Amino acid sequence: MKHISSFLFLGWLLIVSFSLVQIRPHLLNPFAREQIVLPPWTSPRPLLKAGVFGRELSAPSFTYREGATREGVHRCDQSETVDSSVPCTANPSHVPLDLKIAWRTPPLNVGIHGASKSSPAVDASGIYVGGDNGWFYHFDLEGRLVWQIHADHASRGIHGTAVLDADHAYIGAYNGRFYCIDKKSGAVVWVTQLVDAIGSSAVIDGEYIYVSSERAKILDGYLFKLKRATGALAWSTMNFGEQVHSSPALDFKRGSAIVGANNGFLFSFSLSTGTLLWRQDLGGAIKGTPLIKDGVAYVTTRKSELVAVAIKTGMIEWRIPLQGLVQSSPTLEPAANVLV
Repeated sequence: MKHISSFLFLGWLLIVSFSLVQIRPHLLNPFAREQIVLPPWTSPRPLLKAGVFGRELSAPSFTYREGATREGVHRCDQSETVDSSVPCTANPSHVPLDLKIAWRTPPLNVGIHGASKSSPAVDASGIYVGGDNGWFYHFDLEGRLVWQIHADHASRGIHGTAVLDADHAYIGAYNGRFYCIDKKSGAVVWVTQLVDAIGSSAVIDGEYIYVSSERAKILDGYLFKLKRATGALAWSTMNFGEQVHSSPALDFKRGSAIVGANNGFLFSFSLSTGTLLWRQDLGGAIKGTPLIKDGVAYVTTRKSELVAVAIKTGMIEWRIPLQGLVQSSPTLEPAANVLV
């Protein structure tokens, strides 16, 4: 009887294991990567007329998030500066306080989720931004829609901010796929499946791109280094022991990539190999991007603190309390030497 019970238990275990691997093949090999090609889902121009979409598209609708929106970007012109001889784009200190809305898009975000959403990435070719409705948009500088594509099977849409080079926009989505998109046509050049979700923003360093990705139901996160030309994997790190929404920051002088995780640990990895250099427990989930300055990483935590960590050793140099829940990234005002 015992042998029969053992046999039945082993059979059940095999069935469960097989089912898990079918659902999540990366459990068999957590660093396996699937190279896939998706057709672009583009739309003819123009669709934006007088601030309203001229024709509705069949975008999937999701009920997970309702509420928060991100609407438009103000672009000031020469007449709106204090000194009309100096365009505000050339002299940001001349931007007035009484800004006026030049144009706005319809709402790009549809949900209630409290995580930070995609911010616009802007260059001379236009504005690139993702929505938590799963669409990735390219607008020209006058607010006209140039093209848009949809990230399939990304029920939480796009939360990261695109990174741009001369010809391409790079963006990750909550389907775990990282896309390289032609800026002129909206065609997908390559797309690489990482793990289950990407809620962070990437950073470019020469031939390579660094981006964080996480599993959906298992508390794992990783940092990936991809080849910029093809999306092929150069390396992936050890798992963080928790999901990761933090975007990486690179310290070229010390050859390290700094990134935080939801378990409150700040990690430093070798830029060349992905090997762990150190990790430091900051005591609160890290959602923002570290700021690197003069060998120090400045990080905010959901423990409502700003923490300074020595990049060479991982030791905490100082920490100060902040008011309210913090999941933003610090930035530096160089003239005043002030962190905000």
